[in-house]
Amino acid sequence: MAASPHDDPPPASRAQRSLAVMAGTVIGLCVVDIAVLLIARGAGVPDSAFHSGLLSVVQVLPLPGLVIGLLLALSVIAVGVVARTRRR
Repeated sequence: MAASPHDDPPPASRAQRSLAVMAGTVIGLCVVDIAVLLIARGAGVPDSAFHSGLLSVVQVLPLPGLVIGLLLALSVIAVGVVARTRRR
């Protein structure tokens, strides 16, 4: 059975696109942060460097960043569900 032209989903709203970009950016930054930490530890950077300076910020950033990214991703889903129920 061929799909009718009315079966195409409408494009994502501006709010969905904005939230998706924010979630992807925050989660991507946290993944890069974790990779930097793993490379720094593997390269033999002394522990004293992780207690001050830029590496202390890099070390703390993934924990709140991943939580914020998860909340943003959940909000993308919520906005999509609300938009879909309003169309029906």
